[in-house]
Amino acid sequence: MRWPRQWSDASLLEMLRGTPVNYLLVEDGTAAGRLRSAAESLRLPVTIAGAAPSGVEMVQGDWPGTKAMAPGENEHMAAGPTGEPWIDSNGWKVKLAEALHPGSEVWVEAAPTAPRLLVAGTNPVNTDAVCMALMGYDPMAVRGTPPFETCDSTLALAEAAGIGTRDLRRIEVAGGPIREPAFDFAALRRQRRNASAKA
Repeated sequence: MRWPRQWSDASLLEMLRGTPVNYLLVEDGTAAGRLRSAAESLRLPVTIAGAAPSGVEMVQGDWPGTKAMAPGENEHMAAGPTGEPWIDSNGWKVKLAEALHPGSEVWVEAAPTAPRLLVAGTNPVNTDAVCMALMGYDPMAVRGTPPFETCDSTLALAEAAGIGTRDLRRIEVAGGPIREPAFDFAALRRQRRNASAKA
């Protein structure tokens, strides 16, 4: 796992206890020094990014995701020969690296796209509500309002079933309150629709 530069508190490594993460990549020697003892207690080796250990082949990959064909009322995903949306994948790059460097372990360097933000939670409805707010949407939105223009609010349905809440006032958010979107997807979506309407 590439450790985010902004996470300077070594105690955050505790989030990785019991997870499949088995290696930490950090930006520089300062970060490595700050995290090393906490990482050792979790048996996590620490390496400076760009300096892969012996026996490891690094390949430049893509952050998994789909690509929109064109903006519009309902943005359609680009389809492959199967007619289904393709998800950018690094499988072929890993296979190629394995063929070119037999016996080496292959690591994929895939930087996330904007907003470079990780949100985690213990309740899926609460977590989705926080994500909606970070994306510039109102988690209390109902059918007919963005992003639920043509469907029922999945968060409202889950809340009604007693799975969680979409009310941000009832959700404890570590790291402080959400005052503005981290990456305003709602504004970006409006901008694309306006550009499409003018074309």
